[in-house]
Amino acid sequence: GRAFHDRARVVDPSDLATIIYTSGSSGEPKGVMLTHANIVSNLRDVQQVLSLSEADAALSFLPLCHAFERTTAYVYLTHGVSVVFAESIDTMARDLLLVRPTVMSGVPRVYEKLLDRILEGGRALAGVQRRLFDLAMAVARERGRTTPERKPMALWAQLALPLVRRLVFAKILERVGGRLRFAVSGSAPLREEV
Repeated sequence: GRAFHDRARVVDPSDLATIIYTSGSSGEPKGVMLTHANIVSNLRDVQQVLSLSEADAALSFLPLCHAFERTTAYVYLTHGVSVVFAESIDTMARDLLLVRPTVMSGVPRVYEKLLDRILEGGRALAGVQRRLFDLAMAVARERGRTTPERKPMALWAQLALPLVRRLVFAKILERVGGRLRFAVSGSAPLREEV
C-alpha cells in the first residue's frame, strides 16, 4: 500500500493515464493518449451537470474500451456508483428490470431502440388509452422543447402533466426499473425527438 501511495504522489497531471483506441471506422485504429488532467477535466464538467452518489446504481451497455464508456466509468467510480454491465443490447429490457438503475449511459442507438419500443406499445393501444398515450407524447415534446430554455410549458401541458405522469409515464418508468433519474447519451448526436 505504501509503495502505491508513494508512486501516486509523484504523478503529474500531464502524465499519460491511459490510451483508448478508436474503432478504425475512418481508417486505421488510432491510440488516443489521455492524461490525468484530461480525465479530471471531464469528471469536473460532469459533476456540474449530474448529481450522483453511492446511493446510485448504473446500468452500462458499452465495453470499457469505448471512449464514452471509459469516461462514464470514471464518473461512476469517482462517485461510488454501483455499476452493472448489461449482457447485451438485446437483453436491455430484462437487465433494466433486474438492476433497477438510477442512472444509465448509452449511445444514441440505445435510446432510439428504447423509444421505438415505447412508441410501438403506444401504437398498439386503442380508444381512450391511445388518446392518453398521444397526449403524453405531446406533453413530452412540449417539455423537451421548453426545458432546455428554462421556459414554462404551455398551460395545456402543465394541466395534463400530472395525469399523464401517473397514467403513462409511471408505466414507462416501471419498464426501465422504476428508479431511473438520469439517462446519459454520448459519442454521437442524439436526435432531438429521442
